Parts: sequence; structure tokens; C-alpha cells
Amino acid sequence: MDSYPVLLTAQEAADILRVSRWRVYDLISQNVIPVIRFGRQVRIPRDKLWDLIQAPSPANPVRSRDGG
Repeated sequence: MDSYPVLLTAQEAADILRVSRWRVYDLISQNVIPVIRFGRQVRIPRDKLWDLIQAPSPANPVRSRDGG
């Protein structure tokens, strides 16, 4: 992740997540992906996106090595 800029465009975030740019905008509108706004432009903090990817969720539970 360190090879990416500190602030990502929607397209860069889409490439990382392997989804469409429009899906990223949809997630932004649902407040799933945090952004910094510069007028009409949005930038996604790289570290926040990485935290989101690694965060446990009902669809992606984190399990310990013993399976529990």
C-alpha cells in the first residue's frame, strides 16, 4: 500500500478494491469509505482505506488460529 499516494482518487481506490469507480462513489455516499473533499473533488486517505479493508465485518469475520 505504501507505493500509493497518501490521498487516493476514486479510480485508485477502485483499482485497489477491484471494483468499479462508480461502486467506490456509492460506498462514499453510504459513508462506508471516508473522504476528504476539495470542492467537488474527493480524495480517500490511503490509511483509512487500508483500515477499512482490514476491519472485521459480518461478511468478513476475523478468526483466531484455533478457529474460534
